[in-house]
Amino acid sequence: MINYVIKLEDLENSILSLRMEAINVCNNILETISTLEDETYQTILHRRYILFEAWEQIADSMGYSIQWVYLTHGEALAELTIKKD
Repeated sequence: MINYVIKLEDLENSILSLRMEAINVCNNILETISTLEDETYQTILHRRYILFEAWEQIADSMGYSIQWVYLTHGEALAELTIKKD
């Protein structure tokens, strides 16, 4: 029984560690997106990488074609400076 409790605690600690890592990654993404001056770029990147929206959903919600979203997404990425930790 003690082994079970120890394994459960280890698993809980691993999950907590992974959750904290995911939060840190999300915060880094948000921080990076916020460095862009163009709000449209920010919106597309936020919807894609924070809200995990599909390309079609982003296009529909913004009232643009999917091709425009692809193009603008590429332009936004080209303007980013990615920090590597």
